[in-house]
Amino acid sequence: MFSTLAEFQIVANKAAEIEKQCAAKKLSEEVKNRQLQSLTIANGSRVEDYALAFTLPCHDDIELIQGGKDREVLLENAQDYVDLVLHFTFHETVKLQVQAFRKGFNAIFPIASLAPFTHSSSQDGELEAMVCGSRCSDAEWQNREELLKHIAPDHGYTRQSEQYLHFIRYITELEPDRRPGFLKFLTGSKRLPLGGFKGLSPLLTLVLKRESPGQHPDQILPSVMACQNYVKSPRYSSYAVLKARFDYAAREGQ
Repeated sequence: MFSTLAEFQIVANKAAEIEKQCAAKKLSEEVKNRQLQSLTIANGSRVEDYALAFTLPCHDDIELIQGGKDREVLLENAQDYVDLVLHFTFHETVKLQVQAFRKGFNAIFPIASLAPFTHSSSQDGELEAMVCGSRCSDAEWQNREELLKHIAPDHGYTRQSEQYLHFIRYITELEPDRRPGFLKFLTGSKRLPLGGFKGLSPLLTLVLKRESPGQHPDQILPSVMACQNYVKSPRYSSYAVLKARFDYAAREGQ
Protein backbone atom coordinates (compact mmCIF):
# COMPACT_ATOMS: atom_id res chain seq x y z
CA MET A 1 0.00 0.00 0.00
CA PHE A 2 2.64 2.52 1.04
CA SER A 3 4.75 1.98 -2.07
CA THR A 4 1.71 2.90 -4.18
CA LEU A 5 1.05 5.95 -2.01
CA ALA A 6 4.66 7.00 -2.46
CA GLU A 7 4.28 6.74 -6.25
CA PHE A 8 1.04 8.74 -6.10
CA GLN A 9 2.80 11.39 -4.00
CA ILE A 10 5.58 11.72 -6.57
CA VAL A 11 3.07 12.15 -9.40
CA ALA A 12 1.02 14.62 -7.33
CA ASN A 13 4.17 16.67 -6.68
CA LYS A 14 4.97 16.76 -10.39
CA ALA A 15 1.41 17.79 -11.21
CA ALA A 16 1.55 20.60 -8.64
CA GLU A 17 4.80 21.85 -10.15
CA ILE A 18 3.27 21.89 -13.64
CA GLU A 19 0.25 23.84 -12.34
CA LYS A 20 2.61 26.28 -10.63
CA GLN A 21 4.58 26.89 -13.81
CA CYS A 22 1.39 27.44 -15.75
CA ALA A 23 0.14 29.93 -13.16
CA ALA A 24 3.44 31.78 -13.50
CA LYS A 25 2.89 31.96 -17.27
CA LYS A 26 5.89 29.74 -17.93
CA LEU A 27 3.68 27.15 -19.63
CA SER A 28 0.71 27.54 -21.91
CA GLU A 29 -2.57 25.83 -21.05
CA GLU A 30 -2.07 23.45 -23.94
CA VAL A 31 1.43 22.43 -22.82
CA LYS A 32 0.22 22.08 -19.25
CA ASN A 33 -2.58 19.71 -20.23
CA ARG A 34 -0.24 17.68 -22.41
CA GLN A 35 2.29 17.31 -19.60
CA LEU A 36 -0.40 16.36 -17.09
CA GLN A 37 -1.75 13.73 -19.45
CA SER A 38 1.73 12.21 -19.80
CA LEU A 39 2.34 11.84 -16.06
CA THR A 40 2.68 8.21 -15.02
CA ILE A 41 4.07 6.35 -12.05
CA ALA A 42 7.18 4.14 -12.24
CA ASN A 43 5.47 1.16 -13.89
CA GLY A 44 4.03 3.33 -16.65
CA SER A 45 0.46 3.38 -15.28
CA ARG A 46 -1.60 6.48 -14.74
CA VAL A 47 -3.35 7.19 -11.44
CA GLU A 48 -6.72 6.53 -13.06
CA ASP A 49 -5.61 3.05 -14.16
CA TYR A 50 -5.77 1.84 -10.55
CA ALA A 51 -9.55 2.35 -10.47
CA LEU A 52 -9.43 3.40 -6.82
CA ALA A 53 -12.13 5.13 -4.81
CA PHE A 54 -11.79 7.26 -1.68
CA THR A 55 -11.87 4.26 0.64
CA LEU A 56 -9.20 2.85 2.92
CA PRO A 57 -6.93 0.48 0.93
CA CYS A 58 -7.99 -3.16 1.42
CA HIS A 59 -11.11 -1.96 3.29
CA ASP A 60 -13.68 -0.91 0.71
CA ASP A 61 -16.32 -0.51 3.42
CA ILE A 62 -14.37 2.29 5.16
CA GLU A 63 -14.85 5.62 3.39
CA LEU A 64 -12.20 8.28 3.76
CA ILE A 65 -14.80 10.99 3.12
CA GLN A 66 -18.54 10.99 2.93
CA GLY A 67 -19.53 9.33 -0.33
CA GLY A 68 -15.97 8.13 -0.83
CA LYS A 69 -17.09 4.86 -2.44
CA ASP A 70 -18.45 6.83 -5.36
CA ARG A 71 -15.55 9.23 -5.78
CA GLU A 72 -12.80 8.09 -8.15
CA VAL A 73 -9.14 8.78 -7.46
CA LEU A 74 -7.80 10.90 -10.32
CA LEU A 75 -4.59 12.80 -10.93
CA GLU A 76 -6.21 16.07 -9.83
CA ASN A 77 -7.25 14.66 -6.44
CA ALA A 78 -4.39 12.20 -5.87
CA GLN A 79 -2.85 14.48 -3.24
CA ASP A 80 -6.11 14.53 -1.28
CA TYR A 81 -6.26 10.74 -1.45
CA VAL A 82 -2.70 10.32 -0.14
CA ASP A 83 -3.30 12.79 2.70
CA LEU A 84 -6.55 11.12 3.74
CA VAL A 85 -5.12 7.59 3.70
CA LEU A 86 -2.15 8.62 5.83
CA HIS A 87 -4.32 10.57 8.25
CA PHE A 88 -6.77 7.69 8.65
CA THR A 89 -3.99 5.11 9.02
CA PHE A 90 -1.92 6.98 11.59
CA HIS A 91 -4.64 8.90 13.46
CA GLU A 92 -8.16 7.59 13.09
CA THR A 93 -7.33 3.88 13.31
CA VAL A 94 -5.52 4.24 16.66
CA LYS A 95 -8.15 6.35 18.41
CA LEU A 96 -9.80 3.34 20.02
CA GLN A 97 -6.48 1.97 21.25
CA VAL A 98 -5.47 5.35 22.69
CA GLN A 99 -8.83 5.72 24.39
CA ALA A 100 -8.54 2.20 25.84
CA PHE A 101 -5.03 2.95 27.12
CA ARG A 102 -6.23 6.20 28.66
CA LYS A 103 -9.13 4.43 30.35
CA GLY A 104 -6.87 1.69 31.72
CA PHE A 105 -4.21 4.15 32.90
CA ASN A 106 -6.87 6.28 34.55
CA ALA A 107 -8.20 3.25 36.42
CA ILE A 108 -4.77 2.72 38.02
CA PHE A 109 -3.61 6.31 38.36
CA PRO A 110 -6.20 9.08 37.91
CA ILE A 111 -5.03 11.32 35.08
CA ALA A 112 -6.45 14.30 36.93
CA SER A 113 -3.71 13.79 39.51
CA LEU A 114 -1.17 14.84 36.88
CA ALA A 115 -2.74 18.28 36.56
CA PRO A 116 -0.33 19.99 39.02
CA PHE A 117 2.59 18.98 36.79
CA THR A 118 1.03 20.57 33.71
CA HIS A 119 -0.13 23.77 35.43
CA SER A 120 1.51 26.95 34.22
CA SER A 121 2.94 27.52 37.69
CA SER A 122 4.82 24.20 37.72
CA GLN A 123 8.46 24.11 36.72
CA ASP A 124 9.05 23.30 33.06
CA GLY A 125 9.79 19.63 32.52
CA GLU A 126 8.94 18.56 36.07
CA LEU A 127 6.83 15.58 35.07
CA GLU A 128 9.25 14.64 32.29
CA ALA A 129 12.11 14.63 34.79
CA MET A 130 10.18 12.41 37.20
CA VAL A 131 9.32 9.85 34.52
CA CYS A 132 12.33 10.02 32.18
CA GLY A 133 15.09 11.30 34.42
CA SER A 134 16.79 14.67 34.50
CA ARG A 135 18.60 16.34 31.66
CA CYS A 136 22.37 16.63 31.88
CA SER A 137 23.48 19.81 33.62
CA ASP A 138 27.00 21.12 34.05
CA ALA A 139 26.58 21.19 37.82
CA GLU A 140 26.04 17.43 37.95
CA TRP A 141 29.01 16.66 35.72
CA GLN A 142 31.68 19.17 36.67
CA ASN A 143 31.52 19.06 40.47
CA ARG A 144 34.45 16.77 41.22
CA GLU A 145 33.79 16.61 44.95
CA GLU A 146 30.21 15.46 44.43
CA LEU A 147 31.29 12.87 41.88
CA LEU A 148 33.84 11.50 44.36
CA LYS A 149 31.03 11.08 46.87
CA HIS A 150 28.61 9.31 44.55
CA ILE A 151 30.85 7.22 42.26
CA ALA A 152 32.46 4.39 44.14
CA PRO A 153 35.62 2.32 43.53
CA ASP A 154 35.59 -1.40 44.33
CA HIS A 155 37.01 -4.82 43.46
CA GLY A 156 40.57 -3.75 42.75
CA TYR A 157 40.30 0.04 43.03
CA THR A 158 40.27 2.43 45.99
CA ARG A 159 39.58 6.14 46.26
CA GLN A 160 43.31 6.74 45.97
CA SER A 161 43.69 4.66 42.80
CA GLU A 162 45.02 6.63 39.85
CA GLN A 163 42.58 4.87 37.52
CA TYR A 164 39.60 5.88 39.67
CA LEU A 165 40.74 9.51 39.79
CA HIS A 166 41.29 9.48 36.02
CA PHE A 167 37.73 8.17 35.55
CA ILE A 168 36.36 11.03 37.66
CA ARG A 169 38.40 13.49 35.61
CA TYR A 170 37.08 11.98 32.39
CA ILE A 171 33.50 12.60 33.52
CA THR A 172 34.16 16.22 34.52
CA GLU A 173 35.79 16.96 31.15
CA LEU A 174 33.20 15.22 28.98
CA GLU A 175 31.59 17.57 26.44
CA PRO A 176 27.83 18.16 26.96
CA ASP A 177 26.81 16.71 23.58
CA ARG A 178 28.58 13.43 24.39
CA ARG A 179 27.16 12.95 27.88
CA PRO A 180 23.90 11.23 26.80
CA GLY A 181 25.80 8.62 24.77
CA PHE A 182 28.23 8.01 27.63
CA LEU A 183 25.34 7.58 30.06
CA LYS A 184 23.59 5.15 27.74
CA PHE A 185 26.78 3.10 27.52
CA LEU A 186 27.07 3.02 31.32
CA THR A 187 23.47 2.60 32.42
CA GLY A 188 21.31 1.91 29.37
CA SER A 189 19.61 5.31 29.70
CA LYS A 190 20.59 8.65 28.18
CA ARG A 191 19.51 10.50 31.31
CA LEU A 192 20.40 10.49 34.97
CA PRO A 193 17.61 9.88 37.49
CA LEU A 194 16.36 12.67 39.72
CA GLY A 195 19.22 13.71 41.93
CA GLY A 196 21.90 13.10 39.31
CA PHE A 197 24.65 10.58 39.96
CA LYS A 198 23.63 10.23 43.60
CA GLY A 199 20.19 9.10 42.43
CA LEU A 200 21.59 5.99 40.72
CA SER A 201 20.72 2.82 42.57
CA PRO A 202 23.05 1.07 43.05
CA LEU A 203 25.72 3.75 42.84
CA LEU A 204 27.93 3.88 39.78
CA THR A 205 30.97 1.77 40.67
CA LEU A 206 34.36 1.47 38.96
CA VAL A 207 35.88 -2.01 39.24
CA LEU A 208 39.06 -3.57 37.90
CA LYS A 209 38.90 -5.43 34.60
CA ARG A 210 41.76 -7.91 34.50
CA GLU A 211 43.56 -8.69 31.26
CA SER A 212 44.07 -12.17 29.89
CA PRO A 213 47.59 -13.67 29.81
CA GLY A 214 49.63 -11.99 27.11
CA GLN A 215 47.32 -8.96 26.89
CA HIS A 216 48.35 -5.40 27.70
CA PRO A 217 45.75 -3.31 29.60
CA ASP A 218 45.91 -0.59 26.93
CA GLN A 219 44.58 -3.09 24.37
CA ILE A 220 41.37 -3.69 26.31
CA LEU A 221 38.16 -1.69 26.06
CA PRO A 222 36.12 -0.89 29.18
CA SER A 223 32.84 -2.72 29.65
CA VAL A 224 29.80 -2.35 31.87
CA MET A 225 27.30 -4.36 33.85
CA ALA A 226 24.36 -1.99 33.46
CA CYS A 227 22.04 -3.85 35.85
CA GLN A 228 24.53 -3.22 38.68
CA ASN A 229 25.91 0.09 37.38
CA TYR A 230 29.37 -1.49 37.29
CA VAL A 231 32.03 0.04 35.04
CA LYS A 232 34.86 -2.41 34.36
CA SER A 233 38.14 -0.79 33.43
CA PRO A 234 41.72 -2.13 33.27
CA ARG A 235 44.66 -0.14 34.61
CA TYR A 236 45.45 2.02 31.59
CA SER A 237 48.95 3.40 31.30
CA SER A 238 47.81 7.04 31.12
CA TYR A 239 44.81 9.32 31.22
CA ALA A 240 45.07 9.83 27.46
CA VAL A 241 44.66 6.09 26.87
CA LEU A 242 41.71 5.91 29.27
CA LYS A 243 40.02 8.80 27.47
CA ALA A 244 40.56 7.24 24.05
CA ARG A 245 39.22 3.85 25.17
CA PHE A 246 36.14 5.25 26.90
CA ASP A 247 35.43 7.58 23.96
CA TYR A 248 35.48 4.63 21.58
CA ALA A 249 33.46 2.34 23.86
CA ALA A 250 30.75 4.95 24.44
CA ARG A 251 30.54 5.75 20.73
CA GLU A 252 30.49 2.19 19.42
CA GLY A 253 28.87 0.37 22.32
CA GLN A 254 25.35 1.78 22.03
